Amino acid sequence: MSMINLLLLFGGKSSEHEVSLNSARNVFEAIDKGQYNVTLVAITKGGEWRLVDTVREANDTDAAVILDLADGHFYAGSDQLTVDVAFPVLHGKFGEDGTIQGLLELLNIPYVGPTVLGAAVTMNKDMTKRLARDAGVPVVPWRVWNTETKAPSYKEIQNEFGGVVFVKPSRAGSSMGVSRVENAGQWQAAIDLAAQHDTEVLIEKAVTGNEFQVAVLGNATPRATDICEIVIGAKFHDFEDKYNQDSAAQFFIPARLSQATTEQIREWAIRSYKATNCRGMARVDFLADADGQIYLNEINSIPGFTGVSVYPKLWNAAGIGYSQLISNLIKLALQ
Repeated sequence: MSMINLLLLFGGKSSEHEVSLNSARNVFEAIDKGQYNVTLVAITKGGEWRLVDTVREANDTDAAVILDLADGHFYAGSDQLTVDVAFPVLHGKFGEDGTIQGLLELLNIPYVGPTVLGAAVTMNKDMTKRLARDAGVPVVPWRVWNTETKAPSYKEIQNEFGGVVFVKPSRAGSSMGVSRVENAGQWQAAIDLAAQHDTEVLIEKAVTGNEFQVAVLGNATPRATDICEIVIGAKFHDFEDKYNQDSAAQFFIPARLSQATTEQIREWAIRSYKATNCRGMARVDFLADADGQIYLNEINSIPGFTGVSVYPKLWNAAGIGYSQLISNLIKLALQ
C-alpha cells in the first residue's frame, strides 16, 4: 500500500494561534507514520506559510511555502509539495471560518473537517443559533449588536434578559473576548472587549449551570459519543479554566444525567451537526440552567486536540484511541 501524503497545517493569524500549536503537536504524534507521509506547514501570526521540520513556531530561516495559482500546487523553494489530503489544525479566524476550506476546495485537495459552509456557519454563533433553533434545538436566548450601530444600554439588556448576561464576539473561540456582566459598571468594558475581536457582538441571557459536551464524528451518517459534564472552576468556562493544567474545572465522563436526558442531548447534537452542514468532526456544547433546562451553546467544527481537550477524551472513552481517531478523520476526508 502506497503512502498517503498528508499536509498538516497549524498556527494561523487568529487569537487561538498557541492553542492550534498545542493541538497540532498531539495530532502529529498520533498520526500513523507507516500510512502517512506528513508535511508540516506552520502559518505565522502574520499569515506567512513556512515549511518546518517539527510542530513549532516558524522563523525566517524556514522555507516559505508559496501557492502557484497557474498549476494549483504548493511550493517550498523550487520543490513541489505533494498533497493527497490536508488536515487543518487551525482554530478561530482564517482557519475555522471557511477561508482555508475554500482555498483547499479551489485546489481540489480533500481536507479533514467541516465544509466551507459548515465552517462559516459554526464560526458565527448567531447563524449557528438560528439554524439550530429552526431545527428544533433549544438555544440560549440572545441578540446581536453590530458595532457599526449604537450599542444597547445595560438597562435595555437588563429588561430583556435580566441582570446577568454574557457578552461575546460572534466569531471567535476558546472564550476569547467573552465577559460575564453582572451590573451596569461592567457593561462598557465588556462590549468594548468583545468589539476588539469582532464587528458582531452576541449578548446572551446567562445560563450558569454545568456544561455538557458531545463529540460527533462522520459525514452523512454521523455518530455521537457519550456526554462529558463540566463543572466549571471559575465564574464561567473561560480560557484559563479551559486550558490551564491547574484549572479547578471537573470533568465527568459519562455525565451525571438520566438516560433519557443523555439520549436527548445526543440527538440534539446530531440534529445541530446536520443543520449546520458539519462534516468530519465537531464538538457540540450545551448548557443547563438551574431548572435543568438544556440549551445548545455552540458548535466547534475543529475541536481542540490539546492535552486537556474533551473531544479526543470522549472518543477514547468510547474505545477509539487517539491514533485511530486521527486515521478515521483522514479517511472521512478522503471519502
